[in-house]
Amino acid sequence: MCCVHFVLAYLYVCGQGPFIRFKLEFEEDLDFANIKFSFDGKLMLLGTAQGCVIALDSFSGEVFKTYRGHANSQQLPLAACFTHDADTVLSGSEDGSVWRWSTQTGEPLPVLTAHAGPVRVVQCNPTRKLVASACSVTCLWLDDE
Repeated sequence: MCCVHFVLAYLYVCGQGPFIRFKLEFEEDLDFANIKFSFDGKLMLLGTAQGCVIALDSFSGEVFKTYRGHANSQQLPLAACFTHDADTVLSGSEDGSVWRWSTQTGEPLPVLTAHAGPVRVVQCNPTRKLVASACSVTCLWLDDE
């Protein structure tokens, strides 16, 4: 028998209370490492400690896409984020790499490698093709396309 785990999510407008509430249901128990919005506000990204990243529609709470493939057998809280144009999802990995997926298709893109330890922090510049990632050291990635 499969268990369904759920989370009640409330999104607030500062000073006005919640503008939407939704119930998120998952077939596995998930520990959320971070929550990030796409810069246009349409998608919400949940980084987890269970080796998956989940994109939700910010207004309905429906699961848009789940991204898997990065290493996280230690169940570390690994951050995830969108690129400035929301075309790509990025997440740290315990093997020292930064995983990338197409937001729309979920297909993996070439992995960024440079770290010696688990990448727990990934952040994108809101206006430029620049990514910062960190384990015990920080790397800056510039997209040369």
